[in-house]
Amino acid sequence: MKLNNIFRGIVLTAVIGSAVTGCTEQIKFGDSFIEKTPGGDVTIDTIFNSAEYTQQFLTGIYKNQYYGLPFKAGDGNSHSYFSGQIEAMSDCWHNPTASVAMYNLVYEDYMTAASSNSIYGFDKENIWEMVHACYLLMENISRVPDMDEDTKNQYVAEAKCLIASSYFNLFRMYGGLPLVTHSYDVNGDKLDAPRASVEKTLNFILKLYDEAINSGALPFAYSDDDVTTMIPKTSPNF
Repeated sequence: MKLNNIFRGIVLTAVIGSAVTGCTEQIKFGDSFIEKTPGGDVTIDTIFNSAEYTQQFLTGIYKNQYYGLPFKAGDGNSHSYFSGQIEAMSDCWHNPTASVAMYNLVYEDYMTAASSNSIYGFDKENIWEMVHACYLLMENISRVPDMDEDTKNQYVAEAKCLIASSYFNLFRMYGGLPLVTHSYDVNGDKLDAPRASVEKTLNFILKLYDEAINSGALPFAYSDDDVTTMIPKTSPNF
């Protein structure tokens, strides 16, 4: 698969799709977080000038996880609820829909090495939007004036875990991947990247997890009052 030939368009879409143009006072997910409000536009500067908005921004990133909230189903968007994933054939995952493609392929004995409509798509699961948003958070969180350093460090550690988990989901399907190490600016950055080797991709994933663990910023567990961020030190991600 010519993954690196397609990467230019994927990253461009991710950058544009992650642009911040508006916001609301209450916590919302996904596109709801960037709605227009009767107060004017909200920019990156606005988001990272408020601890509350920064928390909302991170919460919105979580919905893009593998088997995240079923917020979209159209072509080019999240398909996992309808194509299914191989784990759904075990007790590890549950599909909320009855006739997903994975069930049909397996139970009707159509599953082969060439099957492609039921795997984790590299361009249909909001992966690159999620990665881009995580880097935006890591690059700008130091600017948040009303957030303590422990919380900032925790959010950075969570973002690194989210990037690593996104890469792992692709890695097991495609092997080597383009390594994104920062957010992209459509006005100046070169919007493509070479496909790294399997070894370099694996080391990239492990490095992100190691940095998150060794930071000491992730709590052992979360209280019932804190449900907007979710990755603890005991996470099965590790």
